[in-house]
Amino acid sequence: MDPLTITAAGGMRARLESLDLLANNISNAATAGYKADREFYGLYVSEEAALAAADNRSDALTLPVVEKNWTDHSQGVVTMTGNSMDLALSGKGFFSVNGPGGPLYTRDGGLRISALGVVESRAGYPVRSEGGAPIKAEPGIPLEFKPDGSVF
Repeated sequence: MDPLTITAAGGMRARLESLDLLANNISNAATAGYKADREFYGLYVSEEAALAAADNRSDALTLPVVEKNWTDHSQGVVTMTGNSMDLALSGKGFFSVNGPGGPLYTRDGGLRISALGVVESRAGYPVRSEGGAPIKAEPGIPLEFKPDGSVF
């Protein structure tokens, strides 16, 4: 395959990865607590290209590649909902919930109280206390969430 075709194919592959990431970000834009994914591009330099560059030849083959994907954990917009069970985290941190295979972490603060009196995430996972046990609500007594994360 000629170098021009290889370079074009490499560029298309990098753009496809970028479009996948962008589509994921757009589809989750309205998801509470969603953190966008970002990417960092680099340049793949083949061994032959490195040798050509060392010899000051211009036939070096380089390809654009996505070197790294990461999640942008910067603070998002906090919106008042009027629901006392909708919480938001300001700054760093996550809510910890008991998932099917162990602890899961989320920034989605949409909570509810189950029929059994357990505080749950929107997905139905029990919210964990500092010790890992599910947080339980007393019947008829409203929960009070303090800025330091404590629950009364």
